[in-house]
Amino acid sequence: MNKFARAVTFSLLFIVGVSATLPAQKSSKQAIDIRQDKRKKFRFFYLGSDGKTLAMCVRGYATEADATRDIAAVKAALGSKSSSKSGVSISMDKRKKYRFKVVGTGGKTLVIGIKGYEKKADAEKAVTELKAVAPLKPTKKK
Repeated sequence: MNKFARAVTFSLLFIVGVSATLPAQKSSKQAIDIRQDKRKKFRFFYLGSDGKTLAMCVRGYATEADATRDIAAVKAALGSKSSSKSGVSISMDKRKKYRFKVVGTGGKTLVIGIKGYEKKADAEKAVTELKAVAPLKPTKKK
């Protein structure tokens, strides 16, 4: 192997090795959006790395502050490791699809996943992505 080929091979191996050890960057498409619906209620949505809605709140809020308060409750529930009623629940629906929801203190459902998943592992991946989005600061969309 000539010197040039060895240099190119070494460079590629170095680049691949370095990129494999770097932490994954958060996508700029991940976000928490607060929007006001036609009834003037505030709702929040979690956007995944592809920019599509991953999960949404289950009710409308009278004020943006109320929505922000439940966003904080979702963050706390996602970080909950206790055996209380708060946390994430994954279950199978009537159509044999796995769905997730985030339950706050007192057993109140705060957020539901938008779509059903064929495999439970896919629903768990969505929950992992939701946990990555949860610490972000919410933005207001019109």
